[in-house]
Amino acid sequence: IAGLVFIVGGWLIYQYKSASADGRLLIWRVSVDMIADAPCFGYGVNGFSKEYMIYQANYFKENPASYFVPVADNVVYPFNEFIRIWIQYGGVGLLLVILLVYSIWVNSNKSEESDIMKAGLSALLIFSFFSYPFSVFPLLLFYPFLCGLIKYRIYCNFRITSLKRILMILMIVILMIRTSKDILFLESVSCSLLTLYEKDGSDISHSDYEKIKGNANFNDYYATWLIQRSETKNERLKGIYPSCETYCLLGNYYIEHGDYKLAEYYFQEASFMIPTRMRPKYNLWELYKDIGQSEKAIEIANAILAMELKIESAYTLRMKRRIKEYYKY
Repeated sequence: IAGLVFIVGGWLIYQYKSASADGRLLIWRVSVDMIADAPCFGYGVNGFSKEYMIYQANYFKENPASYFVPVADNVVYPFNEFIRIWIQYGGVGLLLVILLVYSIWVNSNKSEESDIMKAGLSALLIFSFFSYPFSVFPLLLFYPFLCGLIKYRIYCNFRITSLKRILMILMIVILMIRTSKDILFLESVSCSLLTLYEKDGSDISHSDYEKIKGNANFNDYYATWLIQRSETKNERLKGIYPSCETYCLLGNYYIEHGDYKLAEYYFQEASFMIPTRMRPKYNLWELYKDIGQSEKAIEIANAILAMELKIESAYTLRMKRRIKEYYKY
């Protein structure tokens, strides 16, 4: 009966938001390919963000008629923290995490408070199979908090001695100093970001960039700014995290520098990353049209007009109109 309830319940939950569920299944399917290529030691810190979209593009190259094409999108989170650990730190890292949780669990106190904390940790671990709590700082804090309370008893009252008062004051001072440093760092980053789009704005300093380059949202904005300054080549472009949008930006960047072969590569990769996105194919059509490769331009134009889009917008209608005008000539 329990098994039947689990199966039926799972099916009903899947039907409630099937597109969201299929999106997660696509991410996990592509993640399997990533794990297969680096099973033991993974890709390192932020390895998922650095590599995932490239693997998704390769998946759709090999499976152009995949069931998952309609749900493909830019991916920032794997929606499973254990898969993220495996991808970034390999099977070795995942095993260490499992052993850590297991050792805390089996060596916990036999008390009602400990059982309550176990229940809380269990709920959080189950949630980690389908979402990204590691990327939400308040939720991330619950992991060490609950693990600590499982191991030790809760004491509500204790006598504060003079030594304890001194230690508590020192801890508060250290925390305040640390917090002030973080605030100053965030202010410096905010100032740098505010000047990104100004004509004479200064670039983010090396130390600040190293701290925040792992943030996917920052990478999108920063890539846009770097590419707008196309008169200068910047080595940081090589470290920009891949996405459909950033690859389209890179394609346009290399067009500005006259490297049409590299521009074609980035547009093609972007079109494979999200097959239902019209922009990369449209950029590719414009490239072929401008460099005189009419046969390839017509082939891409036909593919664009035959595309089934998630949403038809004024932007996509304008692109299609320009392509139809091209046919008249």
